[in-house]
Amino acid sequence: MSKRYKGKTCAYCSTPHASETADHVVAHEFFLVEKRGDLPKVPACKTCNVEKSKLEHYLTAVLPFGGQHNDAGENLARMVEPRLAKNKKLAATLAQSRRLVLYSRNGSPWTVRMTLPVDGERASELFRLITKGLAHWHWKLDMPDSDCIVLASFLRDAGETMFKRLLAMNVRDRVTGNFSDGTFVYEGARAVDDERLTVWRMSLYGVVVGGSRTLAEQAIVVYAVTAPKRLPAASALAHMLTRPR
Repeated sequence: MSKRYKGKTCAYCSTPHASETADHVVAHEFFLVEKRGDLPKVPACKTCNVEKSKLEHYLTAVLPFGGQHNDAGENLARMVEPRLAKNKKLAATLAQSRRLVLYSRNGSPWTVRMTLPVDGERASELFRLITKGLAHWHWKLDMPDSDCIVLASFLRDAGETMFKRLLAMNVRDRVTGNFSDGTFVYEGARAVDDERLTVWRMSLYGVVVGGSRTLAEQAIVVYAVTAPKRLPAASALAHMLTRPR
């Protein structure tokens, strides 16, 4: 491993000098092999790397089933199926819970799609860590849980409208990213008043997530926020992302 990533502050837990490896902010398994160039990497400690890998192991197998991006289908055939062949327990769980639904988006013709349940807590936690990784990669920001809130969630209606307004405000910095021809896209903004107050909008495969926590018919965007706990806005933003939807 390059010395660039060893002995640095972990991008996820913010422990100084704890990193032992480099971690892809968005796991390379989400992308087709030929489209994995230049994925963002950050320093990570062993504990965070292991815990994040557990989330990725589950979600790289599940999220492509709800993807709208063309590469999601190829990922299913070329990578997910072989992984499930080696993980009989997960394959059996997914086989038992899948179902077929009629689907139409923006007035398009109705089609039959297969849906799977997704663990919303695990999905939100992975995107929470991705948010920390992106903030570290772009701005070298550290977000210890003891001092900051970092939350991510699929939003609809009023919550989505509010976050769009926040992203449109006058800010210190803006960043955007597009990896693997739209497989993972994001935009982020950093506030003028406090550099650790950031807002993010992300999409992976254009995954469709329904209110019943199935890959069905609702939101396709994840919104995330980071904020020092001392800021009055922190509790309001946390409420918006954690209230029942």
